[in-house]
Amino acid sequence: MSSLELASVCTLREAADFKSQLMAQVAQPGDVDIDASHVGKIDTSGLQLLLAFVRQLDAEGRGLSWTQQPNPELYRAATQLGLVDALKLPAMEA
Repeated sequence: MSSLELASVCTLREAADFKSQLMAQVAQPGDVDIDASHVGKIDTSGLQLLLAFVRQLDAEGRGLSWTQQPNPELYRAATQLGLVDALKLPAMEA
């Protein structure tokens, strides 16, 4: 199992680096634990890359888990675009 800690900013400006980070994880075998607790800003391009990553893991039959409660900003952005279920985000804690 490998771990992935998302950066505090996942926007179009950081898309190339973010994509490289995700592709490095795809190249590793096994399931992936994601820590998105530090994501303070994510835009549509960041969510698209994250969604493609989740779908790639699914296509390979690999598991995904969120190790920390994702930052509320990630929930807000994912909710706006209707991606909470597609990203397999855990239920938001009160």
